Amino acid sequence: MHQVNYTQIKGYVDAHLVGVDQQVAILEQSNRPENKQIAADEQLQSKQISEALEKGENARYDLIPEKQYHTLGFKERFMQFKAALGF
Repeated sequence: MHQVNYTQIKGYVDAHLVGVDQQVAILEQSNRPENKQIAADEQLQSKQISEALEKGENARYDLIPEKQYHTLGFKERFMQFKAALGF
């Protein structure tokens, strides 16, 4: 009797833990573009500071490429994909 209850409880807890891990994995993937954008913005700022220090008034910030990971519609497409997978 106790063995059955233990097995059922263990199964329930294991299923819960797997569900939490899956949700975190999905959240981490959905945050990847935002995290990449933060890193890209920091890199751009660093390049702009270097350009200012090296060239002063002659700095050409317009020649420093800017990465944009925030594409219009990406979040919506990702949410549709998640919904299609049942998350």
